[in-house]
Amino acid sequence: MCINVKLCSKCKLEKPLEDYYKNKRFLFGVHAWCKKCLIKNASDYSKAHKEKCKARTKLWRQNNLERSRELVRKWHSEHKDYMKQWRAAHKERLSFLVKRWRDRQKEIKQSETISSSTDPFCKS
Repeated sequence: MCINVKLCSKCKLEKPLEDYYKNKRFLFGVHAWCKKCLIKNASDYSKAHKEKCKARTKLWRQNNLERSRELVRKWHSEHKDYMKQWRAAHKERLSFLVKRWRDRQKEIKQSETISSSTDPFCKS
């Protein structure tokens, strides 16, 4: 018996199995809710619990620094045209961000040299 459609328990619409995420623990090997309902539910949750989601994301990035950087690099390489358009449309913002970054880097270097010069255990 081959079943090609399933009733979403959230929106109560009958949809093809391709409209459901795979999940072995559920009947037919797919989730009980369709993809649209799951995405809407996740979106609603993140809006309702903004700070909690932000903290969880920040913690994940700290614990998975290399993976996070890899994902950002991958996204940028796959969306080069979008990035080019974004940079052209946001020149002022981009120059402000670059200037702020450079200023922070100078502050960091200055604080490192000051702390190392005042450290009696540091050999110069």
